[in-house]
Amino acid sequence: MTFSRWRRSQRKKQGLANVMYLRFGNTFVLLATEGKHEAFDKLDSLHLNERPITFSGYCVGIRNHKPCVSMPLRRYKAVKKKTKEITLHNHGKVTRWLRSISPMRFRGVNDQRWKLFKQVNRKRKAAGLPPIVWDEIKPY
Repeated sequence: MTFSRWRRSQRKKQGLANVMYLRFGNTFVLLATEGKHEAFDKLDSLHLNERPITFSGYCVGIRNHKPCVSMPLRRYKAVKKKTKEITLHNHGKVTRWLRSISPMRFRGVNDQRWKLFKQVNRKRKAAGLPPIVWDEIKPY
């Protein structure tokens, strides 16, 4: 059942949780705001700010009270390692690699891509190589 914005607001004032069911293929998750809900009396629940959900190569959690999607730490470290290995290769190869990291436009993923981009250009500058241009790799 879908509630209007007004009804969700009223439920929140009453201390009741608003719940959303998300499904992708055979995987699903129930997300809820703070409060009580009969569906959660029977289930163990997790807080996304304590333990993010990892799904399909991305990590969904809460940062600064807002949802955040990024690459999980293990994947990010692997990408960072590969990036270090190819930093001093030719401009086209480095650009293609940075562009291929992720097609997603989530802010957390873009922040991670930006950090890698800055790291690459610092090393390229120190080696006397031309920098990579952000407009060539940005996902939008």
